[in-house]
Amino acid sequence: MTRRKWHRTIINSAKLSCALLMLAAPWLFDFASEGAAAWNAWLGGCVVLATTGRALATEGKDGIETALAMGIWMVISPSVLGFPGHTSAAMTHVLFGFAISALTVAESSRSHRGDPWIAAGEEELQLNLRNFSLTVDGNRAKGAVGKR
Repeated sequence: MTRRKWHRTIINSAKLSCALLMLAAPWLFDFASEGAAAWNAWLGGCVVLATTGRALATEGKDGIETALAMGIWMVISPSVLGFPGHTSAAMTHVLFGFAISALTVAESSRSHRGDPWIAAGEEELQLNLRNFSLTVDGNRAKGAVGKR
């Protein structure tokens, strides 16, 4: 297993743990009887669990956007859905949402670093190898061999 796959597996395993804890959070932190907070935790945990599980199973970068969106939603959902007076529910959502978002950003930045294909713009794509550089910009292609 390469170093990049190893890091991605560790990060996805941590996200999987956060998702499982988010599923159990309504019972662990005693807000299972609070409708919106409990359902939000269960549904958010299921979405992150499914996307992260798929990423682990396929060893791919699938679900990065979904996990990031769900992490951000978990952070802002106490304000949007209004968990007034339910400090444990709000703190659980914010902490796990922040953890999922941070892990997803770490996975995303880790997966793009060192890849030979680097997106340089909407219409420009670069392939950088050791001594060869190919730039495709619109309909033109330029290649160069040399030291960097």
